Amino acid sequence: MQHDEEYIGNLKNDKDFKISYREIINNVRDGIIIVGLDGRFKYISPQIKEMLGGREIKINSLLFDFLHPSEINELKKKFLKAVRNQGVLTEKGIEFRVKDNNSHYIWLEARTKNHYNNKGTLIGFIISVRDITKSKKLQFRQQKLLYEQQILNKVSIKVNREENIDRICGILGEAIQSFNKDSYVIVTLYDKKLDALRIRGLFGLGKMNQKIKEIINKNFEDISVQTMDMANESNLYKAGKFELISGGLYRLTSRKTPKYMFKDIEKRLNINLVYTIGFSLGDKPYGGVIICLQTGKNLQHTEIIETLVNHISVIINHRFSEKELRESEEKLSSIIKGLSRGKIAIDIINKDYKIIYQSQLLKERFGDNIGELCYKTYIHREKPCESCKIKKVLKENKVYSIELIGMDGRYYEIISIPFSELDNKRNKVIEVIIDITNRKKVENQLKESEEKYRILAENTQDVIWTMDFNFNYNYISPSIE
Repeated sequence: MQHDEEYIGNLKNDKDFKISYREIINNVRDGIIIVGLDGRFKYISPQIKEMLGGREIKINSLLFDFLHPSEINELKKKFLKAVRNQGVLTEKGIEFRVKDNNSHYIWLEARTKNHYNNKGTLIGFIISVRDITKSKKLQFRQQKLLYEQQILNKVSIKVNREENIDRICGILGEAIQSFNKDSYVIVTLYDKKLDALRIRGLFGLGKMNQKIKEIINKNFEDISVQTMDMANESNLYKAGKFELISGGLYRLTSRKTPKYMFKDIEKRLNINLVYTIGFSLGDKPYGGVIICLQTGKNLQHTEIIETLVNHISVIINHRFSEKELRESEEKLSSIIKGLSRGKIAIDIINKDYKIIYQSQLLKERFGDNIGELCYKTYIHREKPCESCKIKKVLKENKVYSIELIGMDGRYYEIISIPFSELDNKRNKVIEVIIDITNRKKVENQLKESEEKYRILAENTQDVIWTMDFNFNYNYISPSIE
């Protein structure tokens, strides 16, 4: 410490070393301004001009004329309060925006000290200013990412728990509208019954929905676009990326609704820009999101919305597949039940003769034998039947049938059909098992009856013969001899 004081003392006495406070201020990183109690600039260091990209600030100009409009009132209140209290309220940094020479707002941080005259009277404030634009941009970016991630997480949780496709569309539409609060969001999705894209959700209209209904004479949700009418516009519904639509809403309906109606709607809703992003799976368009922006508004959070739409499109596609699978299973179950009532059963056997599936009729007759060997279960054998066609069916990819007697003593016809998995591997067969016991009984009775009549015919003294329509004999009894 003593060494420092000696060094400074030597500098003061050094005739070659002369430096003023102005030189110090002009060469530090931060800018310095002095503002009087009337809010006008009394001193401005050169760094301020550099921060503002060359913009000049004149002495005696008013501080508040250079601030961002949204911050003027708050900063003016703080300034007036400091004047009334004869001193700054806080020495903590105050963040605010100022317009630079390119008419862009930059962020500054200011730290304030009281400025007194020689008599100790407060005459203004000394303000140290630093450019924090880069750090603020990084901060806003982090806040934006955090906000987007929170929305994405909430939507993902809701959608993964939801089975109803219309409600999934609703969750998606609400999330997108929360990213662009002054927008109107429309979610469309393919309707198989209509063979058309139908509106599944409409967000942001509020009371305007009734006015639109008056224009088009129906609810907005009732508008649909037939897929066959979309030949020239189908790319708009499957891009997976945002596209600005030059023709507005009219173009998105494949020009099948009168143009003046949509122009009237856009005018009433103050719509200036229309964007669309299609669900990105497959070549056939099956829906997407339309965002209508009011005049003066720009599309916000585009990247996260694109990510969200593409993520939801995969889930919707899975829900479609699950729904179709359930419907297919219900139809198959209904068919199998119908077959069971007709004494027809079905099972699935793999290449190792293990039972993979049994219809209810088989379970009732032989028990639930999933995973067991078919020849043990149905025939009570230790090895496959000699007449079994399973290997042949799989090898030749053809349908074969056999007849056999089951453990229950009944006659069955078994029709074996190749069964391919989704990967096209043939390693199972579907067996249609038909109870033919009654038919066999009739056949046996007929054989017995024919045998009796043959014996009678061959032992009678009368001559018996039969002939066809061409008078050709096809039977003559032995008594003719």
